[in-house]
Amino acid sequence: MQTLTARPRDYRIISFEDLLNLSEAERANIRRVKIVAPDLDDDDFGYMQVFYKHPIYEIEID
Repeated sequence: MQTLTARPRDYRIISFEDLLNLSEAERANIRRVKIVAPDLDDDDFGYMQVFYKHPIYEIEID
């Protein structure tokens, strides 16, 4: 049987595009942002590590 688990997270890694698309309420919860540079062999532009003032909950299926 599968169960859903909500785990609190105080940070997550998102793309630059996702960071720009955050709502005003989501932006208000950001404590700081750290830029994670891409590897030289990657096709992307890197990522943002977003740290939150208050934890967010991510749902996982066990």
